[in-house]
Amino acid sequence: MDPIIEHDLDDDIFSNDVQYFFTFLSNRFDLINKRVESLLEKRFGKTFKPIYILKSPPNKYFKKENFIVLNERLAECRETLKSKNLILDGMYSELNEEFSDSVFVKDLIRKIGLKQERIFIMPYTTSFLEIKDPKVVILGPDPKVATKYDNKIEQARLFDRLDLPMADFIVYEDLDALKEDVERLAPFFVSARYTAGGAEHMLVEDLEDLEEFGNKLSLINEDGGLRVSDIVDDIEMSPAVNAIVTGKNKTDVIVIMDQMIKEHKYLGTVYPSKIDKKHVKMIIEATKKIGNALSQEGFRGFFGCDFLIDDDDKICVIDLNPRRTGSYACTCFMSKKVDIVDCELRLALGEKLPKFSYEDVQVDYAFAQKKIAPSHVFGEIVGEVKVSEMDMPFKKTGEAFVCTFYPKGHTWIGGNELGYCVASGKDYWKVMRRVGELSEKTLARVLKEYHVAEVD
Repeated sequence: MDPIIEHDLDDDIFSNDVQYFFTFLSNRFDLINKRVESLLEKRFGKTFKPIYILKSPPNKYFKKENFIVLNERLAECRETLKSKNLILDGMYSELNEEFSDSVFVKDLIRKIGLKQERIFIMPYTTSFLEIKDPKVVILGPDPKVATKYDNKIEQARLFDRLDLPMADFIVYEDLDALKEDVERLAPFFVSARYTAGGAEHMLVEDLEDLEEFGNKLSLINEDGGLRVSDIVDDIEMSPAVNAIVTGKNKTDVIVIMDQMIKEHKYLGTVYPSKIDKKHVKMIIEATKKIGNALSQEGFRGFFGCDFLIDDDDKICVIDLNPRRTGSYACTCFMSKKVDIVDCELRLALGEKLPKFSYEDVQVDYAFAQKKIAPSHVFGEIVGEVKVSEMDMPFKKTGEAFVCTFYPKGHTWIGGNELGYCVASGKDYWKVMRRVGELSEKTLARVLKEYHVAEVD
């Protein structure tokens, strides 16, 4: 079954003078597409327009002229629940797989290729993105390398080879094998091979927890290994790094932020990180070590790493994101001296990159970005919100951006985020609290029977 739910494309898409590119950057990343469009038009002297690849239908604020909605699980839920008004967010790696396998998409790429010399694709992640058309140029890391290191088991093995500080781990072939050892090992963290934003990563204290974890596995994780890790106690800080690999053994750290985490799930980040200079140095060294190792396998592009620091001042690396991260758009907007999107385009085209340093990207204000994510699965969407534009907090300190992504009248049946908010200011703690309040109040406004919780 072709996983396409709906699409709307220009009637003259195969005959007009427009050059099309595919983008997976929707919702919170939407404004990045304008930068991609501008860079392509300036470079090639032609008009470019995006074709948006979406996981669920957007609301009125994010509705586009050209889009394709692909989501096999959502299609199945619509059929099972006998309703078209459902929203099911999903993993980008699954979306990539469905995009790559779609007969409709393959035919579309082939026909667009008859009038274009190049067809650019701007993905969130290149993991599981397999497009064989010779005219396709992917704006991101090599898909084979990204897929390999998107795997949490391969990441742990990489950290081990590089002799980086990390929590001890065991690899299990499948859920049944792990069930036999639950009582002996618990408590522990279990991760599926492919996760994002804390999804399919869980603290397990007994067999019931493990069975709950197994019931929530996505299609891409149903068959495959599991990583079981020791718990890191008394966590003080959880810094996250955005970096870019520009050549062999050439890794530049762009920014370090502090993660907001609740019940071991990623919610957002706050800038600048509160870690001390000693830990900044250690994290930069570890990130460069990881990036340089990836570079030797052909990886070029944006990536992220997550760390933990405990109350004994010990640091460990816990995660590698061989892709653009949740804070990617914020990183692009905060960076005034370095055009990150242009750097990525230059990498894809094999062009020389401008030199820049870590200091070139840093700013003299604080900002926080947070997902608007319900704690429960089902909920009727009764409102739509959009306040300001995503880049406004970076243009004027003290401003905020708030939005929800999906249309009212639909039912939320699961996913990573219903919306997003960003705020800037002079004080770290105030902006962190502000996005927490914005997130909770927005949920209460747009999701039926959702009540404002205490803000952490």
